[in-house]
Amino acid sequence: MAPKKLTEDEAEEIRIDLREGRTFIEIANEWGISQALVQKINEGKNYTLEGFHYPVRPIKRRNDGLSVARDDEED
Repeated sequence: MAPKKLTEDEAEEIRIDLREGRTFIEIANEWGISQALVQKINEGKNYTLEGFHYPVRPIKRRNDGLSVARDDEED
């Protein structure tokens, strides 16, 4: 199956979800996309808006080298 192509309006809705603190998993499940795509949108690597400051939500690097949004990190 081919990856879902988002419209610019859908990508903006995802940026809003990110600003509101929703997790990558929640957003991915709602929109039927991968967590990796949510992360790329967050980092401005896909569906980039000129003049917008990225990341939408700050990313923290874990000790194992993986990236997680701050609110996605387990305690």
